[in-house]
Amino acid sequence: MRVLKILLASLVITSLSACLSTKTYPDPQYRKAGGASMGTFSAPVKVRLEVVFQRNGKNMPQVIKTLRPMAEKHLTNSGAFILVTDNTAPALRFTLNNVANLDDAMKKGFVTGLTFGGKGSTVTDYYEAKIELMAADGKQTKNYRHALVTTIGNADAPVQGVAPLKMMDAFNVVVEDIIMNFVQDMKTDGKLSKSEVKFVPVYATR
Repeated sequence: MRVLKILLASLVITSLSACLSTKTYPDPQYRKAGGASMGTFSAPVKVRLEVVFQRNGKNMPQVIKTLRPMAEKHLTNSGAFILVTDNTAPALRFTLNNVANLDDAMKKGFVTGLTFGGKGSTVTDYYEAKIELMAADGKQTKNYRHALVTTIGNADAPVQGVAPLKMMDAFNVVVEDIIMNFVQDMKTDGKLSKSEVKFVPVYATR
């Protein structure tokens, strides 16, 4: 629970209105890759993964134990990378920064709590990601954005065509989308050797 509170600013609201229902939606506009063929890769790149999580630019190392397994899973499932611990291997650094306005979140939470759910609230958690691949032939840097939208109480669903998820599952979708977008961009840039395979998105639709 402590890690969840660090991960999502919207949980500030949950603590203020524990009796109200919450629903979390990953914003689909940030998914560029997936659905069609992602491709397999004839020569996966061996990399040493480094993971950083931040809240408003401040390092939050206690979240890494939650974030790292997600990043490892999606990088491995992409088929584009093989994760190793060899210090001589190229480093792939994944930095995820939660841009949170806690004051605003608390204000909205109080409004919902005081009306006992009669007036719902919607809070958005924004994420900025930077993925850096530091290889012998140079450094590749890609930047991405994503968002989670959480409704509290009687607020209408903010994202059409996307089913709500549990908060941790929704956060996992954010990580997956960012990594798959990175793999797609690296493939487009000609940095990965490819064949063909299907990538199946995790979004559930109504």
